[in-house]
Amino acid sequence: IGRTGRAGSTGEAISLVCADEVDQLAAIENLTQQLIKRVDEPDFIPDHRVPLTAVGGQVLKKPKKPKQKLIPGAGAAKSGGRGNIHLGRWFEEEDAKPKAKAVRKVPSFGSKPKGGKK
Repeated sequence: IGRTGRAGSTGEAISLVCADEVDQLAAIENLTQQLIKRVDEPDFIPDHRVPLTAVGGQVLKKPKKPKQKLIPGAGAAKSGGRGNIHLGRWFEEEDAKPKAKAVRKVPSFGSKPKGGKK
């Protein structure tokens, strides 16, 4: 905030704010109970925009887009009626055994070891 406005002086204060400083900006707005005007300079366009804030110190976040469901028929309207998603043979082979052999045996707790070292 600086020294602008002290002892009845007038002037203009300019602050540069990065997106990772939005919490500090919200705290200043909460303290002053005023929203600070934001101006993007044409030669200094940010890579990451500072999120909007509200008086009271809240950082307003954009609503998240709903995730697409990966279920058969979910995209039927958009994809021209096809609607089935190919999942390979994942669900067709219910009794299929794993194709890879176990690297080590699973320990059996509470029983005596079978034919190991004495």
